[in-house]
Amino acid sequence: MYYTLRELARTCDVHAIVMLDYAREREANEELRRFCRSVEFVVHRNDRDPHLGSIRPHAAHEFYTAELEWLIQRQILLHRIDVVQLEYTALGQYARKFNRVVLRAF
Repeated sequence: MYYTLRELARTCDVHAIVMLDYAREREANEELRRFCRSVEFVVHRNDRDPHLGSIRPHAAHEFYTAELEWLIQRQILLHRIDVVQLEYTALGQYARKFNRVVLRAF
């Protein structure tokens, strides 16, 4: 991700939302601020509840937080973002239909 963001930042404004496994990883990722227009960090919650009776996939449950959903939409609005890249399939649940925003999962 680091090199992708660094190269992308040469040609466009990059606003990154970084999901961390642990709060202690934040310091190691602060370097992104050197070339990203803005960087927000969200610590991934460690939910051990297996949700055995749910029709929702485990990965979707594991990576969902209302905070991240709100933060993505807030960043789009505040920074007038026109392209959103979701790095992992499990983050595809944050995709929304926007009239003037391209949203892709990679």
